[in-house]
This record gives sequence, C-alpha cells and structure tokens, in this order.
Amino acid sequence: LAPARQQGRSLETLNAMALAGLEPRDGDSKFYSVTSEADLVEALNAIAGKVGSCTFTMKKAPPSPDDVAVDVDGKRIARSLTDGWEYNSNQTAVVLNGSLCESARKGALKNVRITFGCAGTVIPVL
Repeated sequence: LAPARQQGRSLETLNAMALAGLEPRDGDSKFYSVTSEADLVEALNAIAGKVGSCTFTMKKAPPSPDDVAVDVDGKRIARSLTDGWEYNSNQTAVVLNGSLCESARKGALKNVRITFGCAGTVIPVL
C-alpha cells in the first residue's frame, strides 16, 4: 500500500479500537495519541476521569449492616449521603458520595477497604 493510504487505514483502525473501548475522545481523532511519558499520564488521567467509579461491589451483603467500616487511603469515612458512603439498594455495594466520588472518578483514590464487623464491636482503623 502507498504510505498515505496505509496511514489512513492505521488511523481508521485506531479510531475503531477507541470506539470499541467505549471511551473515545471527542472530535475526529477518537484515540489518545501519545509521544511522551507526560502525554501518556495525561491520557490515562483523562480516561480514568471518564471511567472511574464511585461504586465498590461486595461479594455479599454484610451480616450486620450497621457494623461496617469504609476506609479510603487509610482514613475512616463516615456513612453519609452527601460526603461519605452509603449502600446501594440491596446492600451489595458501597457507593461513595460527594467529594469522595469525584476523587474516585479522577482516579485519585489508591485504596478503598470495606470491613465487615460483628454487631456492637468497634472496627479498628488499619
């Protein structure tokens, strides 16, 4: 193939891959083109901002729903609908709210730990 035609097919392929990945960029170029480490970090941060989730699924509902601790990056988080955490409707996931959710969407949270406790027992911060 001629170089220009080959390049056109490569761009079509990259755009198709970006669309198949479900997080394409806006505009004509759907893929993230990077030529440096800084470009890669910027692209990954942009993607993380789109796909970061505020919901953390658990394998089962806690045996004592009022005795659950949620720690984010080593800090205990209060149960709150505005700036903390709450269960989903069937108590099989913890949903972060407010600024915690925004941080999760940006990929800024490193470690979310959900600990089930026994009724009436204080769960220590680890």
